[in-house]
Amino acid sequence: DDVRRACTELDDPWRLHCLLAAHQGMRCCEIGRAEREHFTEATARIFGKGDKVREVPTHPAVWRAVRDMPPGRLTRPREDERDWVSRSTSHALCRAGIEARPHQLRHWYATPLTDSGVNIQVVAELLGHASVATTQIYSFVSKRLLRADCRRLDRECRQAIEHRRRQQARSLLRVEELRGRRRLRGLCG
Repeated sequence: DDVRRACTELDDPWRLHCLLAAHQGMRCCEIGRAEREHFTEATARIFGKGDKVREVPTHPAVWRAVRDMPPGRLTRPREDERDWVSRSTSHALCRAGIEARPHQLRHWYATPLTDSGVNIQVVAELLGHASVATTQIYSFVSKRLLRADCRRLDRECRQAIEHRRRQQARSLLRVEELRGRRRLRGLCG
């Protein structure tokens, strides 16, 4: 709910900052450098850490927000763009009573991807991570997914226990059957 509110209820440029973090997985420093020319309806060119550039699919909500913007920076240019984006957006979120920060929105970006089974290496590429280990920190485990996995494990455990009981029952029947045959042999012998 906080993500939805951050991406719909804030005024621009903070709403745009939240959209870029939550739906493009962009860092604050990347948001500060983003220009309208970097976005098409299909792809977004993100200029990341260490002068690395990555191309990722443009989220429809992001495209709707940027398509009619004039050429140039998406947010006001500043020398300390990373700090300004982070600080000003955090203040806007706080004023709106939204308990999220820009970097948390970036973390949120990875969660639905990993929940839906997207390969962690793909998520790492989308986030611009050099290491999958970093991406694993970013992907929260949702409560819904935890509950589903616990139900699956519980079901598998019950099935394993039931299978083991059936095996034990068959073993006991075989033992009783063998005892019965021995008794018959003893009576007939």
